[in-house]
Amino acid sequence: MDINGDFEISGTTSFTDGTISLTGDVPQTVHIIASAAVTVELNNLRIENSSAGDVTFLERTFRLNGVMRPLQGNIVIDPITTFIIASNSATEGGRIAPIIAPTNFTGEFVVERFIPAGVADWRNLCSPVIGATFDDWDPDLAMSGEGFPDGCAFGPDGCFRSVTYTDHSIFYEVINSSDPITNGRGFEIFVGSDLETFDGTTLRTPGTLNTTADVVESFTTGWTIFGNPYASPITFATLARSGGVQNYFYVYDPASGAYEWYDGASGTSSLPEITSSGLMATGQAVWIFATSAGDTTINQFNTPSADATYIRTSHPCHP
Repeated sequence: MDINGDFEISGTTSFTDGTISLTGDVPQTVHIIASAAVTVELNNLRIENSSAGDVTFLERTFRLNGVMRPLQGNIVIDPITTFIIASNSATEGGRIAPIIAPTNFTGEFVVERFIPAGVADWRNLCSPVIGATFDDWDPDLAMSGEGFPDGCAFGPDGCFRSVTYTDHSIFYEVINSSDPITNGRGFEIFVGSDLETFDGTTLRTPGTLNTTADVVESFTTGWTIFGNPYASPITFATLARSGGVQNYFYVYDPASGAYEWYDGASGTSSLPEITSSGLMATGQAVWIFATSAGDTTINQFNTPSADATYIRTSHPCHP
């Protein structure tokens, strides 16, 4: 469906298939008209405003279940609007396709990451937006630490800090929920409904999209938890690497209880969901290794059209 002017939607509506194309030659508004809180479900969106003007989403809640293709125009999320990039399962959800310059984004999105139920254990997670803090995850995930709303879960060693990260083989603990979930950094978080099981949840991360064409992450030596910076899956095989950054990563699979792997040199993996391209889902972090200083460069065009499976991960040196 091509929309050349303003698009007014009355009440709750679901566009469960097909593509809505916003292709006007003047600024456009997508406006939900309702007296109560409603959500409009969207499948695919194509933004190609030939005037390079604003395409503004206004009022209530939009939920993207397919792909947004930002080809031309300034995409504006009004402050009174909630725009959700959905995660409906471990494999399915919305995503942002490569952002074609000079397309711009203004305003905040809420990017979801569905985490399936399973055993209580560590999982590696990251923020797909800029500007989020652990307070934003607190409603959906119990976290332990001195400065977290849930306080400390105490064990033999005192306060158990459930949010950690490792950078160049140096281990850090996060103790305040106000700390940033730094975009591009992976975090290892103990996730459980009790000490044995996890009931599943959907993390909702609000913030601005990382629209940088090339995201460069620098490494020295050792293991680092590396996070997908985009609101879209990426393929590890297509990342540019320099120096001693190795061409593989590790992922822990709770179904098998084994450490799975991806090897970019041979294009092989031990888990079919990783594929020969080394798929990393939105919100997924993995462990990578550097033998010496080097960089990885993630490009907008490293985001594939395929869905990717979120996999619970853990340090390959830890049982």
